[in-house]
Amino acid sequence: MDLDLALIEDKPAALTASSTSEQKLKLKNWETSNRMSLLVMEKTISASVLEEIPASENAKEFLATIVQKYKPEDKAQVRKLITALTSAKFDGVGSVREYNLGLACIANKLKVLKVPIDETFLVHIAVNSLPSSYGQLVRVYSIMKEMCGQ
Repeated sequence: MDLDLALIEDKPAALTASSTSEQKLKLKNWETSNRMSLLVMEKTISASVLEEIPASENAKEFLATIVQKYKPEDKAQVRKLITALTSAKFDGVGSVREYNLGLACIANKLKVLKVPIDETFLVHIAVNSLPSSYGQLVRVYSIMKEMCGQ
């Protein structure tokens, strides 16, 4: 028996009164493979991960759901964007406005990847990454923040 049969082939058509013995055997083998594949996945995947994934009666669909939820390229992209956001420093090239729009763009990309960045946190990053020559702007921001009671 091919244990991976249910992972590489779609479920055969439902049996009818005119189904051949070959079709019956193929469906039986697929169902056995599907059941065994689901059991192996459920026993080897941690409970905390299983809680986040909807149950499925089809091993191929279950595996596809796991792959979709835990795409490695998404995680690498999130790491890259968070690093870019938290290590950003205004270098004086271009305007502060363009720099802030760049930070907002990074935050929007993270939001698409389901990692929302709080607006207040984004403002703190923008203000704290300005060089000392923008000290007056930082002081005005701090005063405005105190006046608004934040």
